[in-house]
Amino acid sequence: MRHAPTNSDDLIDSREIIERIEELEEDREALETAAEEATDAIDDAPADDSDEIYACTESRAAAQTGLREWNDDNGAELAALQSLQSEAEGYADDWRHGATLIRDSYFETYAQEFADDIGAVDRNASWPLTCIDWEQAARELQADYTSVEFRGITYWVR
Repeated sequence: MRHAPTNSDDLIDSREIIERIEELEEDREALETAAEEATDAIDDAPADDSDEIYACTESRAAAQTGLREWNDDNGAELAALQSLQSEAEGYADDWRHGATLIRDSYFETYAQEFADDIGAVDRNASWPLTCIDWEQAARELQADYTSVEFRGITYWVR
């Protein structure tokens, strides 16, 4: 796992969201499988073997406890990431290959960095760089983006 995305990140790569969802789903599925296998073992245990039934019952209880604890610890994160993906992937053509989500509070800085990256401004020049209204430039750039929510924080994606 590269980085588990949170709503405090300035930039989030959609591939990190996809990877974290897959990781969480795999963990949950492993716990669900363990609980199901323990239940099957109880059903398959000889009726007259109380030690076997007891051991299987303990295994099932442990697996079910593990699953409950996993849900308490990770369920909200998984639901939030799935919701974000569901909302954002329709707006990002490159979702599976890497779309960038930009935190609203960081968008002005992002606009400045983007302008520099595409050669729209010369970072070494003091003028007219010091005269650019970056707040306005960011608002105009946002017109090409769609806002999405991630745990109460607005991000921009395209």
